[in-house]
Amino acid sequence: MTLDSVTADGTPAALFLDETVARVDLPRPLAPGGSVTVGLRFEVQVPRPIARFGHVGTDYSMGQWYPKVAVYDELGWHPDPYHYFAEFYGDYATFDVSITLPDPFWVGATGVMQSASGGDNEIPLADREAPRDSVTVRLRVVTADSLRDRWPRRRLSLTTDLEREEGTEAGRLDVKREKGATLRVPRGAPVHYRYSWIESEKEARSEADRAGRPGPLHLLRAWQDMTVTDTLRTLAAASVPRDSVLPSLKTLRFVAERVHDFAWVASPEYVCADTTWNGISIRALAFRDDQDRWQDQKADVLSALKFMHREVGPYLWPAFTSAEAYVGGGAMEYPMLIMNEAGLPSDWVEALGVTIAHETAHQWFYGMLGSDERADPWLDEGFAQYMENRYADARYPHGLLKRRDLLPWMSPVRDFFLDEDRYLSRAYARDEVPVATSADRFQSGAQYGVSAYSKPAMMLHTLRAHLGDSTFSAFLREYYRKNLFRHPRPADVIAAAEKVSGEPLGDWFRPWLEETSTADVALDRLDNRSGLPPLRLKPLIDFNSPDAMTFLYGPMIWHGRAEGPRLGVWTVGRYLPLADFPQGVVSAGGNLVVGTRRGDLSLGAWASRRAGGLGARGRVSLEASRDAGLFRAGADVGNLITAPGRRHPFREWHLGLDYRDRYDLIPVDPRYWSPGKSLHGKARLALDTRGPRRAEHAELDLRAGSSAFRKSGDPDPEVHYERVSVEVRQRLDLFAGGETHLAWRLFAGSAFDRPPRELHFDVAEGSRVDSLGRFYLNDRGPLLASGHYLIPGGGGLRGYRGRAALGERVWGLNTDLEIPQLPVSLFGDLGRVGAAGLGERSAVSAAGSVEAARDLLGRTLADAGLSYIYGPIRLTAPVWVSRPGPGQRPWRFRWLLSLEALPISF
Repeated sequence: MTLDSVTADGTPAALFLDETVARVDLPRPLAPGGSVTVGLRFEVQVPRPIARFGHVGTDYSMGQWYPKVAVYDELGWHPDPYHYFAEFYGDYATFDVSITLPDPFWVGATGVMQSASGGDNEIPLADREAPRDSVTVRLRVVTADSLRDRWPRRRLSLTTDLEREEGTEAGRLDVKREKGATLRVPRGAPVHYRYSWIESEKEARSEADRAGRPGPLHLLRAWQDMTVTDTLRTLAAASVPRDSVLPSLKTLRFVAERVHDFAWVASPEYVCADTTWNGISIRALAFRDDQDRWQDQKADVLSALKFMHREVGPYLWPAFTSAEAYVGGGAMEYPMLIMNEAGLPSDWVEALGVTIAHETAHQWFYGMLGSDERADPWLDEGFAQYMENRYADARYPHGLLKRRDLLPWMSPVRDFFLDEDRYLSRAYARDEVPVATSADRFQSGAQYGVSAYSKPAMMLHTLRAHLGDSTFSAFLREYYRKNLFRHPRPADVIAAAEKVSGEPLGDWFRPWLEETSTADVALDRLDNRSGLPPLRLKPLIDFNSPDAMTFLYGPMIWHGRAEGPRLGVWTVGRYLPLADFPQGVVSAGGNLVVGTRRGDLSLGAWASRRAGGLGARGRVSLEASRDAGLFRAGADVGNLITAPGRRHPFREWHLGLDYRDRYDLIPVDPRYWSPGKSLHGKARLALDTRGPRRAEHAELDLRAGSSAFRKSGDPDPEVHYERVSVEVRQRLDLFAGGETHLAWRLFAGSAFDRPPRELHFDVAEGSRVDSLGRFYLNDRGPLLASGHYLIPGGGGLRGYRGRAALGERVWGLNTDLEIPQLPVSLFGDLGRVGAAGLGERSAVSAAGSVEAARDLLGRTLADAGLSYIYGPIRLTAPVWVSRPGPGQRPWRFRWLLSLEALPISF
């Protein structure tokens, strides 16, 4: 936006700019009670949608589009610069706005339309809103003297906004010179049309207005059969490129009283659904092609208005518009107008309904109660979020999930639960800031979302329980009545609550608003009791609920080459799985599986919980299992540390102790496992950072172990080792567009003394021992045994997967290049595995296993190929390797599958 000039009562005034704040120095002082007319000339380039302002094609969302006057109140001036999290604080005024734009555009705006010139704003009705009965309209056309009684050589074409008839071009038909054209139109509905003069296939000209601009729209409303005669007076110039001349323009004038902002939307694709309630004109706008998905919008708006009227107080403006729009931020509210992102309607959840309820609630706490959302965002967002929770419970008593008939056992998904989870996630992560924080001081969207939305909503739910339903309802109405068309502050909230309750509440509000302690809530149970929460069993899938610990259960069906079909059951229980605690604050699980071929019984159990003494995201885990010839038991502790607001860098540490007894090699590939009992300790440190167009990950892994519980004459090889590995990854956006990516990874490791075979380094992939928690990666199961599954990790030379190139020392460099013009990415790997590993100290009896890998040891290896990623699935095709297998050529098609972001574990 640029400000060109400023005048005060017609006299030029001095203008001083400081980024998004402008100061105007008046030529003469303004006396108390005086007035001045300030004129601003400004220009603004409408961008693609960002922060509620922009356009996609011909669909415009015009919020925050003009220089807004700062508020002068009891605290002085508020010259607040723009901030992404903050709405502008504004004073109440009368807005008289004239919008000049091309005739085909339909407008929804703050205020009530007073006049239209050069066209109209009679928006076409949505198909479901158009009257079912229709009338016949005959259109006749005559040409004025300016066209010398001419008629186009080819045809005169008529285009309407009526629903397209099957087999015809959208709303187009020909007008005959003598007979004209006949339309069937919905009775009383607005229908627009325009003419095109077509001399030949190469020469087509539009009807023009008096200024020579093409394409004026004719408006038709027919209540009965009728004949309309139109006169064509002039045609648009044929020699001028069509996109260089504006179409016919119209000017729409809107007036809004007692509002502190003005916004509008415009699109030639809008259709409308209108109604009235309690003297309020209600309009719902949707794009023509989306109207079926948005058919509930009008009913949702009406329902939300009635709810807010009943719970808080009357809506005092004369009109209200809800519009589908490209907002660039989900949804947005302005006085008398809300904008809702085009992708909101869902076949699975009531996303549109609750969003409209939230934005409608803003008409009270942002609109008619003009809160300073820059200083106290919770006064608007917190109250609106609370009302959204209450509305969702009343409107959707069975939860937000639409298709519960498909999963009838699932727990209801309540809007309240979602906010409770957001709040508890930040509370457990110790990453809150006080609710009484100004919008420009939040360090992340996560912090702002909790302190401005979710935690104040929880505070108001708790206040309702404290005061009782009737007293709390009286508090809402008192707060509304007392502060109507004013600028309330937090003290006004407390004053209203104290007045209706008759008790002092300052000390009750203070911890909620000014502190981050979780008063009166024990962090292991939401009901303030100790021990495990109540348990609930659900098959396969369920949504989180804070009132119980949900255990999911289901069948396990898999296969092992030694065990045959594996049949069993699994269960996973989590309490409060939150954004920062995906495993839950408390979690446990287990499985029981039988191998049908040999009758082998496999079972396992694990449990973990948050351990705040280790850090905000600290965790302690225990695990024990007996499966596929291996018994193991272990414990792990760790923590993830982030900057405030869950910002990078992420620093993570883990310590673990693991006992393993590999008592049977038959179910596994002996190239990758050593028999015997052993005890293993491990430590892992990781660091994740991000910067402009880049992201990095660095990891240090330290391990040590030895044989345990050995007896005299034990034939199993003795284990005693230390092991260290380092991995560094980086992903770069090579150009500013962010579509061309280069990713590289460097891995190096060394093991000393006598490590077990499962802790040798593989030049191609990760260790089998680190994949034990994934049931689908059993050694002789269908994935690994196929030879086409890759466990990411190790040296990362993908072309050497399955060749058991194991050693005590390894290094690997992996690169991937993603180019937007290609559907696949290109990769190349380089690495080496140390020769002191497989075949020198190890005695493996598997036929050919040593010899097959010996040719790869102590040599620098390379490969190259293509890969394709779809969600968590990566398909890799190494087409060249520097040292192919026996009888193979370097150039050969190979393919591999890997799951890189889906650590399924039961």
